[in-house]
Amino acid sequence: NNLSNIRLIKEDAVSFIKKESKRGKKYQVIVLDPPGFSRFKEGSWNISEVVLEVISLCHQVIDPVNGALFFTFHGSELNGEIIRNLILDKMQFSPDNVTVSQLCLIEEKTQRRIPSSTLITSRMNQS
Repeated sequence: NNLSNIRLIKEDAVSFIKKESKRGKKYQVIVLDPPGFSRFKEGSWNISEVVLEVISLCHQVIDPVNGALFFTFHGSELNGEIIRNLILDKMQFSPDNVTVSQLCLIEEKTQRRIPSSTLITSRMNQS
């Protein structure tokens, strides 16, 4: 893709974005692919409980001119239009620049499409 200056970070997204916001960092592309639900030693985590905070934090670190947010989610009581509306409420994307797509697996034998997750694509500038 002829891309350069790419940094792949595997860290708790909320903690990372909070630190980057304090540092005044801006990102052109943010890809969020959180689990819908997770259990761990200290408790549990559910995307529906933190989605508004995550979107608000992304707004603080996204490039206001050329930023793009790709947000996938799986197996949650949230749906694409709810996430789209939250993004429109919290971020400065034009409604024409926020799309909702269903991601599907294709069953080999029948070619049926099996819904697997939802993708919300948001861009500051339509290109």
